Amino acid sequence: MVKPINSLERLISEMSEQDHRLRDYEANARRGYLPLNNYVERDLQDQNWMYLNAANATSRIAVARIAERRIEEALARLPPSMPIFWITLAPLKYAMAASEAKNFDVRRLQGWTRQVLGGLSFIGCVDVAYYPRYWGFFPGTKAMSFHVHALAWGMDRHSLFALSEQLNAKYDCMIPGAVAVHVQDVPLRMALQKVPYMLKRPTKSYRIRIGKRELTDSETGEITSERTYKQFKQKLRTREIVMSVNLLHNWFLEELFFGSLEGTTLRNEIVGEVLRPMFRRDPGSRNASRPGSVNRG
Repeated sequence: MVKPINSLERLISEMSEQDHRLRDYEANARRGYLPLNNYVERDLQDQNWMYLNAANATSRIAVARIAERRIEEALARLPPSMPIFWITLAPLKYAMAASEAKNFDVRRLQGWTRQVLGGLSFIGCVDVAYYPRYWGFFPGTKAMSFHVHALAWGMDRHSLFALSEQLNAKYDCMIPGAVAVHVQDVPLRMALQKVPYMLKRPTKSYRIRIGKRELTDSETGEITSERTYKQFKQKLRTREIVMSVNLLHNWFLEELFFGSLEGTTLRNEIVGEVLRPMFRRDPGSRNASRPGSVNRG
């Protein structure tokens, strides 16, 4: 069973376990193993957390620690009658073969998210889900689904759920019959439990099982069948963790962490607080820390 990441302690435990598996994998490399990118090896080191490379677990923990406090302060100031929402946006249009993922510009997904959520304030992060065998592109294709997890506020329940219905009528999901935009109304305590999950490194892989069920026409008695689709998840295998950190190395964490309206201000305050100690020591060091970013604007 995959335990949920719903606290800072769980985030630390899960990220530490992944890093331990990566170190063991590198130390006991076998023929045909998938190597870590040379720059990734450097960026995974704990002492380099302040560069906020998206592959670095300690960077994610540092951001989550400050984000929990800052987000709690911001959400606690909302009027008691204003609902808080946990939203996942995973449209098929931002899924692709794994071989293409390193060239993906996350700003496309972020811009789409701001556009479709309209007047909502939100703070969120781009995540990526790995499908080892996805039949939607070509049979057996390894696929990556870029998606967003966000905490949002500033709209009433009826309006937001109506908006989500409109979006789900317009945008397809990886799984036929599932929704591309999922909205959950959450109390403050649960909203804060979502922060570590939002800022985690990928921890699971996904598989879609295709089945079949029989349908009987109530009037004619005719029996037909239709396909069914069910998604299963499991912890990433070590080789899959290597693949994910090699991919995530292409971004700084603050490039994936974004917001809209009040959420933009909140996101900037969080990132600023995380980076402040390092900029006091060496203002120019971060830009030289990772050559070749494919998504640097």
